[in-house]
Amino acid sequence: MEMMEVADPDAVHTVRTFIRKHLASELKNEFLSKFPATGVAYLALLNDQQCTELALHEYKTATNLTEQFAALAAIAQNPGQTRDDVLADFYSKWWHGYFVVNKWFMLQSTSDCPGNVENVRKLLSHPAFDMPNPNKVASWMVSAFSRWRQYNETRKKLAKAQLEMIMSTNGLSENVFEIASKSLAS
Repeated sequence: MEMMEVADPDAVHTVRTFIRKHLASELKNEFLSKFPATGVAYLALLNDQQCTELALHEYKTATNLTEQFAALAAIAQNPGQTRDDVLADFYSKWWHGYFVVNKWFMLQSTSDCPGNVENVRKLLSHPAFDMPNPNKVASWMVSAFSRWRQYNETRKKLAKAQLEMIMSTNGLSENVFEIASKSLAS
């Protein structure tokens, strides 16, 4: 988006998703036969049973957190019971890891799944989510507004209003305050 005179996040997202799905479709056999662990993120975009089973297999047979989280991220791209079950399983295994749980929240809060706003609302009442101290997730999400001046006028107004609302919130973490205030000042 840095190369665009006026940033269009919708267009960037649409093109990125199209390219990733096209690569997954065209290279499906290669991903399945030669690069299953690497290709699982692409293959999950196809949302077909074979690819879901591969991602689930990668999740269940992962030998470390990095591999397991990569498979979880692939599975989490598609709504459904498999997604819900694997997210719950991951949390039950890693609930004690502060940074791991932050990544788990971030993965869900940034999902493209239809109806994700409702999922995020549910996460706000999750026992591990602490509103006065919303962890790195809030900082990461606020940082998405840091380039607000590059957007079209409509988006600029919306992003600036959100940053101002964030700044007026009592009890902000130092990280969120710093990111929001610097974003407004830039």
